[in-house]
Amino acid sequence: MDVSDPTRPVSVGTAVIGTTPEQVRVQGKYAYVTSTVGLQVLDVSTNTPSIIAQFAMASGAEGIDVQGRYAYVSESSSGEGLYIIDISNPYAPAVVQFVKNPLDTYANYVRVQGRYAYVTSISNGRVLVFDVGGAYISALEAGNVEVSSLDVRKNAIIANDLNVAGGLVVGRSIAVHGPFSVSMSDAFATSTAFVVNPAGNVGVGTTSPYTKLAVVGELAARNFTATSTTATSTFYGVISGPDATFGDLRIRGATTTSRILIGGTNFNTVYIGTTTPTMAPLYGLNIATSTYIHGSTTVPELTISNVLGDMGSSTPRANTLYKENIIKAWIQLNGSGTITVRDSFNVSSIVDDATGTWTINWTTAFANKHYAVVCTVERGSLVNRVCSPGNQEFGQGTVQIFVESTGGANQDAEYITLIAVGDQ
Repeated sequence: MDVSDPTRPVSVGTAVIGTTPEQVRVQGKYAYVTSTVGLQVLDVSTNTPSIIAQFAMASGAEGIDVQGRYAYVSESSSGEGLYIIDISNPYAPAVVQFVKNPLDTYANYVRVQGRYAYVTSISNGRVLVFDVGGAYISALEAGNVEVSSLDVRKNAIIANDLNVAGGLVVGRSIAVHGPFSVSMSDAFATSTAFVVNPAGNVGVGTTSPYTKLAVVGELAARNFTATSTTATSTFYGVISGPDATFGDLRIRGATTTSRILIGGTNFNTVYIGTTTPTMAPLYGLNIATSTYIHGSTTVPELTISNVLGDMGSSTPRANTLYKENIIKAWIQLNGSGTITVRDSFNVSSIVDDATGTWTINWTTAFANKHYAVVCTVERGSLVNRVCSPGNQEFGQGTVQIFVESTGGANQDAEYITLIAVGDQ
């Protein structure tokens, strides 16, 4: 049973021992089970426990306690006694002593404390006490102690180092005052798996973590969010930065070729598929000609929802997109009779001022009055017509347009189009 959450125990494995189990004790990766055939030893290191050894008893086994290298087992039948079994090799348990029950009664439960074993007898309501040669020490100061198993029932205070050769199982928590590290070793070398320093920084693959989590090596995660501007580690093959040459953030594949680069020699610039940009704006996006985004795999395409490129005072380059050269508003309307807007962008409303005269109001105003407007109208049935802005300075939020014949008379028209370009 998994009892890591005591309120929600979960069954995770089952062992079939082929007989009637009585009691069980667990020490380390082994479970010791008494049954009608004797003592059975199970390897419980996985969720599929298996029997690895068995010590047969003619009358079967009942009570059991495990202390260090010994198992203390009471035999089931009346008149039998207490077996002390060496389990230092769990695969080959062996009897080191047998103590006869002096009362010739049925013994069912065993507990060992220090040098004494306490055995209950349900047939006459007594507790038998056996001296099994152990030691109970209320206080001990020793320079060097080696034990095969240590069971601490309350608190263990260790002033210096604690070296654990095998596994360490903690039921609740560990309080460490000072650096804490876990090392892995084999027959050839010992390496530090991770450390926790007094500042609470965790280092994996490094003994000197400088942040709350410092990883030297490959890091795999569903999401990675970088919030610090002072990180100096390099995540080879995945993400790196900052770097004097490659900028604030560099994302790459298995090779050193950058896939996405932010910053670099031209600050506040994003490069995709290239580290040698063809432009150097204050804010810009550079995409290699072989990079295809959103669409065809043979013709480079780019879908942009918001362009922040600012040409500034630089000389514009051919076939380069700046925020200054994007159409900021357009409209197609029917100005004959009741005006109707067929479609538009960045137009909040339109006012029919008079015959052949309309005022268009922008949703987002222009930064100044010096923007450009182009207006067209369909040719009339009898005369040519022209569409033009008014003969006055544009408003930042509005523009007035006129449709007139070549003779100068204003006329309504059915198909009128307009575009506007400028700073916003």
